[in-house]
Amino acid sequence: MRSKPLFTFLLIIVFSGFATAILCAAEPPTDPQLKMELGMHSSMLWRVSTDSAGRYVLSCSDDKTGRLWDASSGELLKVYRVPSGIETDGRIIAGAISPDARFVALGGRTGVDWEGSYSIYLFDAQSGNLLQVLKGMNNLIEDIKFSSDGSLLGAVCAGTAGLYVWKAPDWSLLGKDLVYGGSSYSLDFARRDGRWIIATSAWDAKLRLYGVGSGLEKLGEYSISTGGKPQQVSFSPNGARLGVGHYEKPLVEVYDVGPAGFSFAFNPDLTGCSNLDLRSLAFSQDGFTLYAAGGWYSGGSNPLRAWANGGRGSYQDFRPGNGVAIFDIKTLSDGRVLVGAADPFWGIIDRYGSPISSSRSPISDFRDSQSVFKVNQDGRAVSFGLAYGGKNTVAFDVRQRYFNPDGSSFHGSAPDTSGLAVQDWKNSRSPKLNGKAIALQEYERSLGLAVAPDARSFVFAADWNIHCFSDQGVQLWKVPLNGTAWAVNVSGDGRLALAAQSDGTIRWYRMDNGKQVLALYPHQDKKRWILWTPSGYYDASPGAEDLIGWQLNNGRGSAADFFPASRFRQTYYRPDIISRVLETLDEAQAVALANDVAGRKDQSSGIANKIPPIVTILSPYQNDGFNGATVRVGYSLKAPQDAPVTGLRALVDGRPVQSMNTARDLVVGAVSSGLFIDVPVPSADCVVSLIAENKNGSSEASSVRLSWKGSDLKSLAVDSVAKASEARTEAFVILPKLYVLSVGVSDYQNPEYRLGYAAKDARDLGAALQRLKGGLYRDVEVKVLSDKAANKLDILDGLDWIQKQTTSKDVAVIFFAGHGLNDSSGKYYYLPYETDLEKLKRTGVPFSDITSTVASVSGKLLFFIDTCHSGNLMKGARAGTLSQDIVGTINELSSAENGAVVFSSSSGNQYSFEDPAWSNGAFTKAVIEGISGKAAMGSSQRITVNMLDLYISERVKELTKGKQTPTTTKPANVPDFPVALR
Repeated sequence: MRSKPLFTFLLIIVFSGFATAILCAAEPPTDPQLKMELGMHSSMLWRVSTDSAGRYVLSCSDDKTGRLWDASSGELLKVYRVPSGIETDGRIIAGAISPDARFVALGGRTGVDWEGSYSIYLFDAQSGNLLQVLKGMNNLIEDIKFSSDGSLLGAVCAGTAGLYVWKAPDWSLLGKDLVYGGSSYSLDFARRDGRWIIATSAWDAKLRLYGVGSGLEKLGEYSISTGGKPQQVSFSPNGARLGVGHYEKPLVEVYDVGPAGFSFAFNPDLTGCSNLDLRSLAFSQDGFTLYAAGGWYSGGSNPLRAWANGGRGSYQDFRPGNGVAIFDIKTLSDGRVLVGAADPFWGIIDRYGSPISSSRSPISDFRDSQSVFKVNQDGRAVSFGLAYGGKNTVAFDVRQRYFNPDGSSFHGSAPDTSGLAVQDWKNSRSPKLNGKAIALQEYERSLGLAVAPDARSFVFAADWNIHCFSDQGVQLWKVPLNGTAWAVNVSGDGRLALAAQSDGTIRWYRMDNGKQVLALYPHQDKKRWILWTPSGYYDASPGAEDLIGWQLNNGRGSAADFFPASRFRQTYYRPDIISRVLETLDEAQAVALANDVAGRKDQSSGIANKIPPIVTILSPYQNDGFNGATVRVGYSLKAPQDAPVTGLRALVDGRPVQSMNTARDLVVGAVSSGLFIDVPVPSADCVVSLIAENKNGSSEASSVRLSWKGSDLKSLAVDSVAKASEARTEAFVILPKLYVLSVGVSDYQNPEYRLGYAAKDARDLGAALQRLKGGLYRDVEVKVLSDKAANKLDILDGLDWIQKQTTSKDVAVIFFAGHGLNDSSGKYYYLPYETDLEKLKRTGVPFSDITSTVASVSGKLLFFIDTCHSGNLMKGARAGTLSQDIVGTINELSSAENGAVVFSSSSGNQYSFEDPAWSNGAFTKAVIEGISGKAAMGSSQRITVNMLDLYISERVKELTKGKQTPTTTKPANVPDFPVALR
């Protein structure tokens, strides 16, 4: 059953809670920590919480983050990062958002490595600033809750640490009870007889009741006759009853609550709940419905049971769609129900079970996939299943950087499990070799096995480690993990062990010493992927580089900072290093070889010396309304002392706008708040972003989505001829104008570079876009540069033209077809008509010129690029000095600071195909078909960016029989928008 492996994670929490605190350090570690950032949690989700209005969802995870979401849309609003250690310190097990959405409280295995005790971190919910640290808890913090009026904060802990209660908002400790006989995993507040009462459960099979006045008063306790491990507790709205869910058994109990304790009332109807547990439960806020769920598994997923009449009535089983154990349930005032599940996943359903919003992590589920985890001879290609049980098989080739969505044709070997007499290894805490026990970590299970080709050693995938043993049962090495290894294999040449892990990664380890050399995260969309070394050198598909980044702690009393990998692209984007690391099996050697070939110096002086600024929008809040021509945006700035902020840019829907008062808001280093900027905005819903700059580069964009609340011209009654004329004029004026620069070279001056259809592609696309005049656009201006006309000077003039002509109300399209190359330093050039590869700097068009144009264009911008063609392009060039890699350029163009929506003809090391049957390149043919109407979906008359992306992707794969995979990359702060009419 799918839920059973999750028992492992509870054991981590239970037994690590009894460990003796290690000697605490003065501060959290200062070295940058390389982490994944998937836009959702990458590890176990333990708790969810919501404010009293049900506007927000807070989720808490083992990945050491708390995350704030928009409850209606599922949009991620804020990430809270506590100070964290290299290993387990920082795992967030519990959290709550205050009823007024002002505060966020997070805790778990937090602070103990430097405080010597456990801490709760209190954040300002909107800004993400860390306000205060509540210290001194004696064990893991397992649950945190606010009272419904926000005046009290309570927490319960593992071991015998019991209950702590604080007064808000001064956070003074009101009281604590440390006399517990077992771990406590839940508490709840209720209002009775004019004061607050608190109920807790604990694994000493007891319920405890407290009253809160000037301090904490214990009113009574109750020993549960069924024994066991009572888990989550929930008061009915009037505090008259308490529901109790149980761990490790399918049991729910309801108790009457009296002045001095509890008395058993009844069990809800548990028909069909015959396996695992119902650990999580909650009463609806009207008290009519009782909900429960947990590890109980039925019909292919984990149901949520809802009983009428406060638990005494009939039941319905809902399926929120998560498919794994539901760890937490919260109910909202309007009848909605919020669930958090282990996947990680959270979802909101209405009172009838219909889904409203949700967020699921894009990590792959490698559980029970050992038999399909295949590796080729040299370990550079691997196939695996993206879904539970090894389903949805794909393959990835490190050499070709090719993500093959059809892994069925992969040539590799499944793990050898029979080369040695290893017995009882599957899902076992007591594996054996030749009948003798193999010692794993206490309570750990072996989950996967691979015997080396020479049968002299074997590797276990396990709950918390990867273990390698000799054929005599002697442990050769052990690698601790921050999650679980679900499957393992060994390359055919015996040099590498590969493991599929619970964070959705595939990782490569040396078989001789267990040292990690490479990691791969394959996104479930089967398009995005990123490869990286332990030091952070990476290669990535378009739009994927920010799936990893660096966390920097700022001491015990401040939130940690996070910087995506793109902020350090010039130093750490190194496909050449990735290409060599599986050859050398040594990162340092791979770096030295790559630098030697490229003639580059080692630039890895450390992340801490390259920190860009941080800008944070403080007001307005997400989804706030506005009705004027400008919005006043409050913000804060942070920058290193030696790299002060030198610029601030405002963007609307991802494109730059001119503000009135930027310069005087700049600061010199350190932190500055209370700043503001007036940003011009359209009379429509929009996304406002700020980007700060210093000598190290640009910050991440801080963005806020705003709703237009002004009058809509279309809805106004036109009661006169003058008003009607005014309305017609306004409707005409607001139509955008389209500017097009289309460049293509087929007949290069050097005949060895010639292509078939690049120039024709440029002309045909220009003509197709010209035909859009009178539909979505009031006018279309097209400048086509092909063959001889596509020389360096005319191309630069064309870029200058489109930059100057396009206003904030317009749309720009830039198209480049032909050849593109990287020089030895990795700089990308478009090759104009007169290109001489021996004089590339003088005759090529550097993409830095193109990128600066893209960043300066005021209106929306679409960039189409088709420069990955085969041929004799390298002939005559110095060996090793040139390469074809446009991915870094695409990621730079589509970054928030440049803001282009980039459509690329191919991905990885694929070539772009041309064919006389099409009289175009496959990519251009698909683009023209798409904007001419075929990309429209359903009855929609508008063709949006997302629709065009889908059409181009499917059409190019169809034309090339899967040999070419186009990609589209859109900045997060650029919303989907129409580009053509059907």
